[in-house]
Amino acid sequence: MQLEFLMIAKGVNVSKSKANMEESISLFDSEHIVLRDGNGIDIVEAPSQAIVNVLGNVQAKFSPFKNLLKDNVANTSLTVLTTLDDMGSELYGLTQICASRYVDAISGAGANFSGLQVNTANRQSMLVEKMAAEAFLLHFGVYPDTMLNRIVETRTLFVDAHAGILEGLNFVGLEATVNKCISQEMRLVTFFWDEFKGAIDTVIFEELASDNSLNDIVAKIAGLRTKAAAATLAYADPPLSCPTTMTRRQWQMAFDVSTRQLMHAQKACRLFLQAAKGVNTLDSRILFSNSDVSATADLKMMREGSVAADMAAAPTQLVSEKYGVMWLRWLSLGKFMAQNINFVSDEDHRLLQIVEDQGKQFVNYGFEALESIFTECKLKAPEVNCEELKVTGVQRILIQKAAFEAVLIGLERNVTENKKEMIQTIARFEGSQSGLIHQQPGLPRTLDICILQEMKHVDDLWTPFKSLLLQVHDGDHSVATLLTIWGMTWDAGVDPMSAQLTVAMRAYAEGRGVCTPPLTASRQELESAIKELGFLRAGTQKLAKHFLLSDIGTDSEENMNIWHATLKDLSTQLERIMSGDTSATLPVPIVQVVADRLFDLAEDLADVQSLTVDQYAHASLNLLQKSELAINAYVDATFDMDPNVPGARSSLASSLLMLLEKMCKEAVLVGLGKGSAAELASSINDYETSQQTLKAAVVIAQMEIVESAWGELQAKIKAIASSGAASDIALSEITSKADAVKAALLPAFDFYSVMTVSIDILVPLPMTGRWSPGPTMKTAAMIARDIINQQQLVLPGFEIKLKFLDDQCDQGHARRAVLEEFAGTDSWVGLAGMACSSVCESLAVVSSSMYIPTVGMDCSGNSLSDTSLFPDFVRLGVKTTSAKNVIIEWAKMFDWEHIAIVSGDPTIYRKEATEYQEAFGNAGIGNSYASLIETDWQGMLLNMGALKDGKRRVVMVFGNETLFRMAVCASAEVGSREGMVWISVGIRSRSWWIVNDEAVLQHSASCTGSKVSSLLQGALFITGLGKSASQAKQPLDCYDGYTSDSLLDHINKSIAQGYNDVTGNSTGAVEHPHVELMGAGADAICVQAKAIQHMLLDHDISELRSPKEAVYSKAVNFIRHELQIEGVSGPVKFSGNDKPGRLGLWQLSGSERIPVGTVYENGTIETGLSEGLRNETWLPAFPEPPSEPFPMGYVVASIGVFMIFCPVLLGCIVGHNGSISALFAWKPKGSRKQETASV
Repeated sequence: MQLEFLMIAKGVNVSKSKANMEESISLFDSEHIVLRDGNGIDIVEAPSQAIVNVLGNVQAKFSPFKNLLKDNVANTSLTVLTTLDDMGSELYGLTQICASRYVDAISGAGANFSGLQVNTANRQSMLVEKMAAEAFLLHFGVYPDTMLNRIVETRTLFVDAHAGILEGLNFVGLEATVNKCISQEMRLVTFFWDEFKGAIDTVIFEELASDNSLNDIVAKIAGLRTKAAAATLAYADPPLSCPTTMTRRQWQMAFDVSTRQLMHAQKACRLFLQAAKGVNTLDSRILFSNSDVSATADLKMMREGSVAADMAAAPTQLVSEKYGVMWLRWLSLGKFMAQNINFVSDEDHRLLQIVEDQGKQFVNYGFEALESIFTECKLKAPEVNCEELKVTGVQRILIQKAAFEAVLIGLERNVTENKKEMIQTIARFEGSQSGLIHQQPGLPRTLDICILQEMKHVDDLWTPFKSLLLQVHDGDHSVATLLTIWGMTWDAGVDPMSAQLTVAMRAYAEGRGVCTPPLTASRQELESAIKELGFLRAGTQKLAKHFLLSDIGTDSEENMNIWHATLKDLSTQLERIMSGDTSATLPVPIVQVVADRLFDLAEDLADVQSLTVDQYAHASLNLLQKSELAINAYVDATFDMDPNVPGARSSLASSLLMLLEKMCKEAVLVGLGKGSAAELASSINDYETSQQTLKAAVVIAQMEIVESAWGELQAKIKAIASSGAASDIALSEITSKADAVKAALLPAFDFYSVMTVSIDILVPLPMTGRWSPGPTMKTAAMIARDIINQQQLVLPGFEIKLKFLDDQCDQGHARRAVLEEFAGTDSWVGLAGMACSSVCESLAVVSSSMYIPTVGMDCSGNSLSDTSLFPDFVRLGVKTTSAKNVIIEWAKMFDWEHIAIVSGDPTIYRKEATEYQEAFGNAGIGNSYASLIETDWQGMLLNMGALKDGKRRVVMVFGNETLFRMAVCASAEVGSREGMVWISVGIRSRSWWIVNDEAVLQHSASCTGSKVSSLLQGALFITGLGKSASQAKQPLDCYDGYTSDSLLDHINKSIAQGYNDVTGNSTGAVEHPHVELMGAGADAICVQAKAIQHMLLDHDISELRSPKEAVYSKAVNFIRHELQIEGVSGPVKFSGNDKPGRLGLWQLSGSERIPVGTVYENGTIETGLSEGLRNETWLPAFPEPPSEPFPMGYVVASIGVFMIFCPVLLGCIVGHNGSISALFAWKPKGSRKQETASV
């Protein structure tokens, strides 16, 4: 009524406001009496004297307030309005006291009734009125200094009351709302409040209540008043049921939000565990907060609904109650994790057990709630794709569930149980994926090619993810692997797997995906699809042949087993063609008509298991006809997309395989007396015609072998066609000879079905061993290969295939492995790889003898520059000859008197160490050498102790990173002073000094990566540089659209996150990559591709696979003398065996390498203080301890004796020399100058 008075005063809806005010006054008077005395029906008299007293106080205050309202209508004087506000505030306070007394009385009586909920609901209505009235009072200038703050306070009270009544407040005993009918009412209150709030917030923001703001408040309060009052009545008398009609969109939202909530909840639990495991701890903590907030928000929406989001409240009371339970459980678990995530570790077993148990319980309970939603959806909305929505939504949860289980396994938590659960989760995901696409009970087959495309994207993300999960299952519990798993579910602020499943889920909701057919497919994919369909078509006849052979009694059991295996293979093959399969280079059907033909074929293939022998002949022809329709449709669609794909030729080639099987089948039918000799003769004629047509199209030697094999079969099968009879022996013979023809046909089919010809390059890399940069180089090479193959610009019509093998950085092992590969096939066109110089030396000789052009990716040893020893070899690694001059210059710059050289195995490093010793000796720098053995810690301590005793402060290390870390730690262990100068030459992994090396820690537990980093401060590193000096922005020759910078960035990201190539293979993340070799890995593939491109101008690929010396020499000559490309690592133009390049000079500062100079291609050295080189961290050895005090008593005694005998001695000398002055002219023997006589 106060608001109506103010509206009248402002002139807003005056007549209506007057009527409303009168009605409110009258209602207040009558209700006050009823509350006090009861009405004899459904309202009892005031239950306590305390309430009677408060009601009396209310009535006492209301009477003057009522008179003020009636006597001052339209009065806008500040005095009246101020009095109105004062009296209204006092009356509001009393009514709140009265309501609280009623709540206490109800609670005390033990009534099954939530008085606190009713009071809070009613308070919402009062606060809305109060806010609006305060806005009018602000407009009129009542209490201008405090009114705005009062509006803010009232707004806050409303927000708290609204949230409290929905979510519950345990500390005051306010229960959360779980009645679904009340939730429906409150959903509307929330909606209207959001609108009204905007008007109030405008007043707060502008700090004034303008006419426009007041009109906006009046316009928006009506709906909020109505819905708040309805909600209050619902709380007072909770409905037992209410109509629930959900739209298609609302059912979709129910599945989307419910499954998304469980996904976020499971993800939050996983991130908590990740933080404990040390998997990207900081990001895990930050992203946990995001997931916790998202899980809570989605859970709130599931309970309350949202008009704005078109989200209904819970569809049934059961669902509402389940989400009420989930709300309480999540608040507890989320709060627990938030309180502990910043300090949890893998040693906090109690915390981890709580999160494991409660996380699993929450998700399992959530699955139950989801099932209740699904049951109601199937019942109430059969037109909605309830099953598909549930399954795709659950897939999002399963991704996080599997990752959660993987981290638990990584933490060694209940390993057996969690391994079992993870395998079950994987199986559930794959079962749902297959069921969605290919049909299973309750799920129809996916028919829309755009949805199939989305599901293929899902599968492409799932395959490498599953591979990593299985790595964990099989014992790889490393942080690096768990980090890669995390990276696959979080990339640049997006969860790619969840995002893709959400796209698929929405496509299923609409019954169609969003794409524009024809879908895109590469030439390789189109070739593979038509080829697979060719095999499938032949398989339909093979299936019938073996079924009939089994029935006729010819090896019945064996043929029936082959029939079962063939049927299984055909079903799997057909499913892969329908859904696409990246690992088999198969696309989703590119147009809908192709998909429809495949679906028809799938329906008939599913029925063959129930056929009789008599039905089989007809059924096999039906399968053949439908497979023909499918392959013809695919060939037509392929021609429209890419006329260069030999679809028709491929189909013709595969028809020969089909006709072979068909002829055998028809011969068996003749033998059974159920076939037609004329049909067999027709098939024979079709085969011979097709074979000649194919041979005439493209002549290849393999077809001569096919014709020869056909000649063996031809007479036998024609005899059956002529006689109309077939004995068991004849059938067995033709089956055997048909298999021989088929064996000859398969290589020809491979040729005819593709335009793409394979180029095989062998890539030995040091994946393991004393130095193992292989993983970095492998990723770079894979990316280079994929770009060249996909762009088809360098080698159009060809596909580079790389065969990687681990050379173990061991020349003997590498030689054996490569020779074994060379012996296994003559398809190799090139050899690229190698990083260890000894391996390059060995393989350069082997490849030269085999006439295989070879490119080394690194191999920086000086000996490989010798063109007399290695006349055919080139390498991309920058040789480190100039490193000696750099160190000598540093020695002169900083007055190093001695450089101690230590190395690992002397059989590997002694020769190089000797070269440095000679260079240092020639420069006048003292030096020494000692060899260390990684497994001999005591020997290492002795060697480092000797350096300490000799005060050797400059140490150069040859050996792997573990040996370097051990040397540093051993120096500290023997008490050497920090601040030594450590020197390294050659490429090492990024940030190798921060690694916690178990081989080191087992000897020196305190020598962590952090300690090694501290001890190495100021260390100097000399490495080849792996990028261009000045042309980083130039376009690259082999990689269209890339520059050195952009391709290195792509490689670097792929190394950090793991790389999935176009065939579905993947490499894991490399935690400490050898960054200087990324460019060389890509450039080696480019060099080989460019050489092959050049050679194909004059030679067939077969000449490169088995080259004669002249062809090999031509290829080598081109690489060494003619090839010139813009490479990732800089311009590539070989000089002798070498690619000229720069050396980078670095110094360790903090945790980073800082550039402190460069050695240019011509040997010019730039380094020194002006280039950033610093020596502040280098310290001298500890000073010698002070010696024992000198015995001064002896000195004093000696002086006394000297004073006694000195005069005697002096006299003797004077007597001998003739004067005292002659004494001071004395010199050692042989040092006197000859005196010249005076003239």
